[in-house]
Amino acid sequence: MSAFPSSAEPTKGYASHEEACPVVQIKTIGTEQRNPNTLEIDRADTAEILRLMNEEDKKVAPAVEQVLPQVEKAVDVIYAHMRCGGRLIYCGCGTSGRLGVLDASECPPTFGVEPGLVRGVIAGGPDALTNAAEGAEDHFEDGAKDLQALDFRAQDVLVGIAASGRTPYVLGAMDYARALGAPVIGLTCCPGSAEKKFFISDHQLAVGSDIEENTDLVFLV
Repeated sequence: MSAFPSSAEPTKGYASHEEACPVVQIKTIGTEQRNPNTLEIDRADTAEILRLMNEEDKKVAPAVEQVLPQVEKAVDVIYAHMRCGGRLIYCGCGTSGRLGVLDASECPPTFGVEPGLVRGVIAGGPDALTNAAEGAEDHFEDGAKDLQALDFRAQDVLVGIAASGRTPYVLGAMDYARALGAPVIGLTCCPGSAEKKFFISDHQLAVGSDIEENTDLVFLV
């Protein structure tokens, strides 16, 4: 077993979501804004709707290309910790959480890794995979509780997925991981969001907004 890669010293966690992420105006959050290119999408015919969606989809690859250096850093951190016995843990709410769980579940059959090497946690628990758990994302403390249930440790790596970069459940998990000294990676559509304060280094992957005010490119990557 090789030496465990160095991480930041454990830090004191935040007492609450309010402390970790002060209230901000919705109008300042990129993912909550209307896309000017699709303001009339509800009045378009089927062909035009599909064309508009396809045009927005074309923006995904260039958006990801802009953050490839950060993706590289994140991949190298995950690889180094896996070599030393660590796991990759995804954390998210709603669609973000479902995609994390989906990716984790695909790793054993696709890459032949041991079950449990990559795990996903979602606000509201397993039932939230098939039934919307409205309000589950608002509980800051539950993110930490779900990581504790997985016996999350400093050698593991947490990837917090939050389109707005300020979802309480995800920030709570990131806060807990950071307090242990574990690497924390953020996947968001809002550069410079609240997620950034939880990073050991600059591992925020921000890829921009999409068709509607509540959808985003991170869901399409």
